[in-house]
Amino acid sequence: MNVIIGFTNLIEKTTLSEEQHQYLNFIKTAVKTCWTSSTIFLIFQK
Repeated sequence: MNVIIGFTNLIEKTTLSEEQHQYLNFIKTAVKTCWTSSTIFLIFQK
């Protein structure tokens, strides 16, 4: 997941349209949400 976040950070530094920036932000938010949810699930499993 860190790879996806890092890659989207790198891509954001290039010239992109507003729509492309919004898409990258959507991907980053989805990955962060997924990571947080899976971490919470693992914590409460113990």
